[in-house]
Parts: sequence; C-alpha cells; structure tokens
Amino acid sequence: MTKRRNGQAEGGAEVIGILVRYIVVFLVIAIFMWAAKTIVRKAFGIPKEPEGSRTQNYVKQRFDEVDQQVKNYTWVVLFAVLVVNVAYFPQSYAFIIAVFLYTATRMLIKAYIERKYSTVPRQALVTITELAVLTASLIIILNFNLL
Repeated sequence: MTKRRNGQAEGGAEVIGILVRYIVVFLVIAIFMWAAKTIVRKAFGIPKEPEGSRTQNYVKQRFDEVDQQVKNYTWVVLFAVLVVNVAYFPQSYAFIIAVFLYTATRMLIKAYIERKYSTVPRQALVTITELAVLTASLIIILNFNLL
C-alpha cells in the first residue's frame, strides 16, 4: 500500500473501511429496530396484521396518497441539500440530518394514519417505537462521530 505525503493510505483501503463502517452501523440499527418492535408488540399485545389484509390495504392506500405528495417535494429539497453539503460543507452531517427529517416525517404520517384508520390503532405505537430507535441512533452516531 502506498502512502501519501501526509501519511494517509491511498483510496482503496480507505473506501472499503468507510463502507464496512456504514454497513456495521446500518446492521446494528436494523437489529435494534427489530428488537424494539418485537418487545413493543409483546408488551402491548399488538398482533401483526397479515399481509394483504383488507385493513392493511386501506391504510397502505391512504398512506400512499399522502406520501406521494411528501415525496414530490422532498426529493428536490434532498438534492439541494446534497449539492450544498458536498460543495460547501463536506464535513457536515447536513444531508444525513435532512434524510432523517424526511424519514421521521413519513413515519409520523404513517403512525397517524395507522392510529386513525387501522383496526388495530395500537399499531401506531410500533411505528413510533421505530422512530424513537432511529432518533436515538442518529443522536449516538452524531455524538460519537461513528460515520
């Protein structure tokens, strides 16, 4: 492996290390989300709705109607944040925070629709739990500079 003048390794190993770090962080978050959902389902007695159930289809249809409007505006905003982040603030977490806000907005809309239209309104607790785990993960990642 060749070294640059400032002592850092060149491209390949550095990129692989970054990718491995992202994958590990993603897997840990996914495991925590799965565990939290399972615990909340068991603690509050929330059944899983079978795929393709009538209620689930109605909730999905309502969510898709609202979500499409959110997506249309958000893609433009996320692209603008990405361009500004890369061009002017390459070391900031602005894009990660923007993606988190987008995801949080979608999850809150989903929880509201589940609470209002589902035959199992407590299903919204599972969605809120996912959002709480995601929020805690983001705070930990930013505080300990894990990315």
